[in-house]
Amino acid sequence: MALNPRGKVPALRDGDFVLYESLAIMQYLECKYPANPLFGRTPRETGAIWRVISEFGAYPHMPLSRISGPFLFDKSEEKASDIRAALPEVHGELEKLEAAATNSAWLGGKAVTAADVAIYPVLMLLLRASARKEAEPFKLRLLPFEDRYPRLGAWMERIEDLPRYDNTYPPHWRQQNDGGAHFFLAT
Repeated sequence: MALNPRGKVPALRDGDFVLYESLAIMQYLECKYPANPLFGRTPRETGAIWRVISEFGAYPHMPLSRISGPFLFDKSEEKASDIRAALPEVHGELEKLEAAATNSAWLGGKAVTAADVAIYPVLMLLLRASARKEAEPFKLRLLPFEDRYPRLGAWMERIEDLPRYDNTYPPHWRQQNDGGAHFFLAT
């Protein structure tokens, strides 16, 4: 709460400066460390990265949240019909992301960008929620993720192989890990 009055993560402290909200933090880091741009080096790269981020926020983010949220907050029985209604849309959006992942190793360009950093946690939440016992009766057909969406699965592995990825990983998600990077059971 001292870093973010909303009580959410991520939050960044840099000396006496505190900042929260993912995109704001990424833009701050972009300005502070311009040698490693997250938002591209050219207007075209920047536009493409923002298109991926905007498109994800406008289309897949909400249906993914309609599935992950109820499982993560123990409301799956209450939201069962909405989960089932969102599932075809989620798979449709994941298929679009899967197709987009054929063009490059990264979602926003030739190197890791803000698009990868913005989208990865949302997909991880979906997979984490899908691994909960309460999700089994819903037959979400999301796990094993890399079987259904092999390009996205490979992209997630590339994210997890980035230097210092482990420093960003929530410690409570490490519990009950079956050894695979995206097969976490809720705690």
